[in-house]
Amino acid sequence: RSYDKDLFRPIFDQIINYQLIPQAPQGWRRLDLWNLARIIRGLDADLFHAHAEPNVVPKVVIENANAPVIFDGYDFSTVRRSEKFVGQIEVTAERYCFEHASGIIYKGSEVEYLREKYALTIPSLHFMDYCTSEFEVTDFSPKFSQTDGQTHLVYTGVIAPTHYSKRQYGYAQYLDIARSLSQQKLHFHIYPNPFQSQNLPKYRLLAKKNEYFHLHRSIIGNRDLNQEISRYDYGCLLHDFRGTDVQDIWPNTTIGNKSFGYLEANLPIIVGDN
Repeated sequence: RSYDKDLFRPIFDQIINYQLIPQAPQGWRRLDLWNLARIIRGLDADLFHAHAEPNVVPKVVIENANAPVIFDGYDFSTVRRSEKFVGQIEVTAERYCFEHASGIIYKGSEVEYLREKYALTIPSLHFMDYCTSEFEVTDFSPKFSQTDGQTHLVYTGVIAPTHYSKRQYGYAQYLDIARSLSQQKLHFHIYPNPFQSQNLPKYRLLAKKNEYFHLHRSIIGNRDLNQEISRYDYGCLLHDFRGTDVQDIWPNTTIGNKSFGYLEANLPIIVGDN
């Protein structure tokens, strides 16, 4: 539902959506794994590229594929969270994938932690985040600050609803940050992920009441999003992991891909102190 079709169409000969995820909030929790296994068994492929999370998906692919499977994780589950939080099913699936995949793709130095944890010996590819000329903004519109003389900050990506547990998701709850910035008369603009945009009632309420907080519609597609945010003054990376159950290994070895979107939009970046 929320991938950039214009990005993927030139890359692949064919894109088939098998509709294995119900069209509902957190529909991925009710994945049709039986049909996924049936589809994989029927495919004549040279290679399967299976992505976490959830880990049960690449596990089913590995179990049913008739060709090598590459296990790819932008954020591997047990790097980000403790095994207790991830849950036994997903922990077991992740371990199975590392033990049975033909190779892995990773993005940062977290692989050293994973090599020790799973005694990895399979081939691996370090595929880092980077800026690409395809998404660099070259035709700039005037910045909002040029019109109103005020400072405008922007954040794009994951936003946790306020009713989610602060211990589990507090690092991505930005309501208090929005209030703090507004007290300093700094405009704060948020572009949430598409799958979260309908689940943010308290953010919407604050945006109605506070002239310095702006909750925008989700924009699918790097080109369009970068063009839009280039009109602001600063990009923000303000996740605060203090008081959460996120493992130190995650913030210590990773960086949000939004950083590179900000750079492609020619924005300086304000980064939180942890």
